[in-house]
Amino acid sequence: MSYCYYIAGFLGIFKIKNDSLKSKVFNNMSESLLKEIEKQKEFW
Repeated sequence: MSYCYYIAGFLGIFKIKNDSLKSKVFNNMSESLLKEIEKQKEFW
């Protein structure tokens, strides 16, 4: 669980810095994070 919170906080830092490139990176990372969370739900 703490793993997900850590990544969410890390992504939050990216979101604060509203660069167009960084927002693209943020979107890609958040999409992959959501996929990872779905896998974790199946695991749990």
